[in-house]
Amino acid sequence: MDNEDDVGEISVHHTNESSGLVISRIERLLEDITDQLAASEELCIRVISRKSKSSVKRDDLAVPVRFPGRSIHETKKFARIVLLLQLAHSALVSGTIYTKRHVFYQHQELFQRQSIVDELVDDVAATLHVDRHDLNIVASAKGIFCGPLIIYCRDGSSLDGRQGDLGTPVPMTRSISKIDTQSVRWLLVVEKDAIFRSLVSTRFWENSLAGPGIILTAKGFPDLMTRAFLVFFQSQYPNIPMFALTDFDPYGIHIFGCYAIGSKSLEFDSSAQYLRIQLLGIKSKHLLRLVQVGAQNNTSTDSTMDQVEVGRMQFGEPISQLTLKDRLAATSILRKFCQSESDSDESDEAKRNLQLMIMLGLKAEIQWLDDSGNISTWLETELNSNLTEI
Repeated sequence: MDNEDDVGEISVHHTNESSGLVISRIERLLEDITDQLAASEELCIRVISRKSKSSVKRDDLAVPVRFPGRSIHETKKFARIVLLLQLAHSALVSGTIYTKRHVFYQHQELFQRQSIVDELVDDVAATLHVDRHDLNIVASAKGIFCGPLIIYCRDGSSLDGRQGDLGTPVPMTRSISKIDTQSVRWLLVVEKDAIFRSLVSTRFWENSLAGPGIILTAKGFPDLMTRAFLVFFQSQYPNIPMFALTDFDPYGIHIFGCYAIGSKSLEFDSSAQYLRIQLLGIKSKHLLRLVQVGAQNNTSTDSTMDQVEVGRMQFGEPISQLTLKDRLAATSILRKFCQSESDSDESDEAKRNLQLMIMLGLKAEIQWLDDSGNISTWLETELNSNLTEI
């Protein structure tokens, strides 16, 4: 879910401390191929796949990819990996960054699908024992932020989150020299771009009764760059609480989980650290309040409020009943949370809300907060309530 724009090369006027190490490892792999070729041997690269089971020792995950391969698929995979190694080497040496979208469009006949580029970039990084962004082949940035946050970059430039109404792009963490949070009291991650723009347009980050804060969105599921930035931010300012505002549906809770505990695709990345981020809303308790109001208005003398009664209640958009597809998704996501090794408060929060969602049979979009009242007022109340508890 990279949601990449068709951006080509991005110049970065600095060298990362680990770039030399990555270049050295790439050259070692390419030299091995050259030696095999000189000896008229079968060409072979041992590649680690990020999709492999995490219970297996990392070095034991490597599988041989040969040329000529045992099949056309293996032959193409070998050619694709070698090309990515060459592109990564070129990008690191020249100090530029290629986007994965750019790589795909420049070599469509070889890669055929964008997903193949995405998967192999991950595998090459895992094989080299580095993070994905260390290859200088990255997804286009999705994350944007607004608020009293100034980011100073290593190339001498700076990003001021107070400027502009469209948000400031989240940079790569390794390009950051330092950050200045001014007098920030909170950081709010918003699932939807439309809600982000609505809050920015009213300068909620500045005018909120909860005090000054930072608003950030990745426009859906977090990309690697945005989540890595939040991990970095929290390491620098551990006392500034982070909150998430998502839809109350299976995907909204899943998005919260990806921010809080990451995903399997982050297994080999340094950004796989847990984030201490609280789910501000929409939570099951907010829907329960509405259900209780509906029950009070019900003419039935039965005071119990079971799942059947909730199912009979009529709600309009943006609140609606879960579809069969929603229930299956919620059950699948809940199972993944239960199977994960995380026992954090964030994981428990996600599981609890999924369980109650299935029980209530309801889902709600963030827009409901606007329909039921001013979203700014609701946010101020929830933020102040949570800030006083910290």
